[in-house]
Amino acid sequence: MCQSRPTLRGPLVLALLLLPAVWTPARAAPQPGGEVTFTVVYDNTAANPDLQADWGFACLVNGREHNVLFDTGTKPDVFWANLEKLDLPLGDIDVVVLSHEHGDHTGGLWSFLDRYPDVTVVAPAGFSPEFFERVKAAGARDRRIEAPTALGDGLWVTGAVGGDVVEQSLVVETPKGLVVVTGCSHPGVVEITRKVRETIDQPIHLAFGGFHLLRASPEDVHDVIRKLKELGVERVGPTHCTGEDAIRLFRDGYASRFVTVGAGRVLRIE
Repeated sequence: MCQSRPTLRGPLVLALLLLPAVWTPARAAPQPGGEVTFTVVYDNTAANPDLQADWGFACLVNGREHNVLFDTGTKPDVFWANLEKLDLPLGDIDVVVLSHEHGDHTGGLWSFLDRYPDVTVVAPAGFSPEFFERVKAAGARDRRIEAPTALGDGLWVTGAVGGDVVEQSLVVETPKGLVVVTGCSHPGVVEITRKVRETIDQPIHLAFGGFHLLRASPEDVHDVIRKLKELGVERVGPTHCTGEDAIRLFRDGYASRFVTVGAGRVLRIE
């Protein structure tokens, strides 16, 4: 069962504001120029018929200070088969961001680190101690995240959101506004989006990834759509654990601003 994130008050807020590379409320930052590319590597559906569909999610982000692999899918064989079909320069990846410690988002990590250990693995601090020990044993660096944090120019993570399942999302600044990439949205995609809007003063051009609405009623999905629009989310690309019925409602609700996602889908924003 998901819980609301705790409200930070008093000395803790002051301490966070004094830390380097941490968001401050309502930050009005310039939007970096240049194209940003989002390549979906792993998903329940395949936008490219040459790629395999499987339950899980992974996405590559190129065009900012770091090249980021966000989540790693479920099955290493599917993960690598899709990467090879996409023919991407994997040696350029220097940061791996994990949304939460579930197998459909971490399943390809260890085989990736076997081949490319010279990366920083960015994960919520609430991941198990065994996870971080294994990252170090693989020769990679670990970065444990609690608060909203800058990873580099134009790249952020939301920090830990949620209660029973703690999760973080990736936020990328683009010339058209922010792009929020979610793993499963266990804490709720509205809650995640609201946190982004409270902490950085830029429009959200696109939110895509898992929205965790597989068992939600139509009324609940309509409520989520309404709240995302109120938060100024211009486009949406729900996939993975969103559920086919909910995805259809998003397609109807967002019409021409709905973005189809699937393995092999490449989104270029400039």
